[in-house]
Amino acid sequence: AYEIRPRDWSSDVCSSDLSFLITMAPYGDATVETPMRAVARDLQSTGDLAYVGFQFYNDNAPTTSSVLSKMQSWMTDTGIRADQFVLGFWAGPWDWPAGYVMTESTMASIYNGVRAVYPTLRGTYTWGIRGTDQVRNWAYATTMWPVVHA
Repeated sequence: AYEIRPRDWSSDVCSSDLSFLITMAPYGDATVETPMRAVARDLQSTGDLAYVGFQFYNDNAPTTSSVLSKMQSWMTDTGIRADQFVLGFWAGPWDWPAGYVMTESTMASIYNGVRAVYPTLRGTYTWGIRGTDQVRNWAYATTMWPVVHA
């Protein structure tokens, strides 16, 4: 079990007069997601949360509707906005047998479907772009860059 108490450290960091970014990368497992929602709620309430980079690759392959459902749930529960939500996709070759990955065209389709509902969607990321994308001639980066910046 996680014991995360952001108020214990957030105010100390914020009072330091430093510019910084707090990010989160939760995923669908309740043992991770439940405490991360609490952290996000606290950080959002203090104005310290820049964005949530939700991992849509640790469970089953996502669909546009499942991503929209998860986003809506998080926004309702934590108070984050669409412009604070980043979609995480797994683009590397190592977990293909486990089903954690999808093609870049599927990623682009999901991203476009979500952005049609939430035009201020913050962006997308993949885990370890150099190690996972470089070996595939930057397929993720070259596909998703124009999608995100369209």
